[in-house]
Amino acid sequence: MLLFLGIATQSCKSDKTYAEQKEEEAAAIKSFMKARNFKEISEEQFEKQNYTTAANEYVFLKKTGVYMNVMNAGEAEKVLPNGTYQVLFRFVEIMVQNRKEDMGKQAGDTIVYNMHKYENPSLLSLPDEAQVTISNTTISGTFTGLALLAQTHRGDNRNNTYSSAVPTGWLIPLRYIKPSRTDSAEKIARVRLIVPHAEGHFSATENVCPYFYELTYNLGR
Repeated sequence: MLLFLGIATQSCKSDKTYAEQKEEEAAAIKSFMKARNFKEISEEQFEKQNYTTAANEYVFLKKTGVYMNVMNAGEAEKVLPNGTYQVLFRFVEIMVQNRKEDMGKQAGDTIVYNMHKYENPSLLSLPDEAQVTISNTTISGTFTGLALLAQTHRGDNRNNTYSSAVPTGWLIPLRYIKPSRTDSAEKIARVRLIVPHAEGHFSATENVCPYFYELTYNLGR
């Protein structure tokens, strides 16, 4: 009965098909980029630029639909090889698409963050810590402890549990950047991402909703 009610509630929110929702998501991403003068570049151009981007350049990663701007590639000698790592994330999460009808939010709204450059001491205590495993063509990650992202976007509101999976969109930059352990804001690996719903957290996937992130990657001790 509860499952039926949940499905019925979701159906009432929108009569749009999944294909229509994906089309709206793609249009919202293009609009978000245009409004901010973000320039799309190809993966081929990204490679020619030695995997760097200018301040307003975002490489479109065709396989996943993620847009990435590399603000600082990091200070390590190379990308992380196969293995398991403790990765500390700090982030800002911003809406890309207007979702007033069921979320009361609009593009440009900040949803949650734990970066020091934003003034809200109650949210700046700890980074989101995760165990990340790199194995050839796959990368997976699991948050350890009560990560802020997981607390904000619950995996199942019916029993108050949380999804511990790191969004796959957050892991994609690890193929290109070179994070290390540092206490320097100038040296830390930092990217900006536009993450479509399929590469996002549980709530993003459930609502077909893209998000914009600024993310830092630091290795644990």
